Amino acid sequence: MFDPDKFLAKTEPKVGGFDPDAFLAKTAPTTDFVGGPDSSIGSGKFGSPFDISKKENVALEASRPYLESLPMVGGVAGGIAGAPMGPLGTIGGGGLGAGAGKALQNYLLQQMGDTPKSNYDLYTEP
Repeated sequence: MFDPDKFLAKTEPKVGGFDPDAFLAKTAPTTDFVGGPDSSIGSGKFGSPFDISKKENVALEASRPYLESLPMVGGVAGGIAGAPMGPLGTIGGGGLGAGAGKALQNYLLQQMGDTPKSNYDLYTEP
């Protein structure tokens, strides 16, 4: 009867041949992305797999051009709503509408995962 263990013990590995054990030893998977067995999740070199701030937010980037127009749309709508009160109503309504559109834009960007702005940045950056 054929004994594979006896056969493999007699044969010598080929020089220059493929050694699967050596290959697996070099490319063995590591647990760096989730930390070690005695550490909390996400303490490895890649950070937490649940941290969405470092990942690409596709929905945010796809909707950003549309959200940029909210202050303009709010200004136009406010100007139309204030038009029955004359020129001052149009100017005041346009300003209030643009401010409301900008506030809505900042709120939606923050809800979609964009980094929140400080109060100073809200009033000094366009």
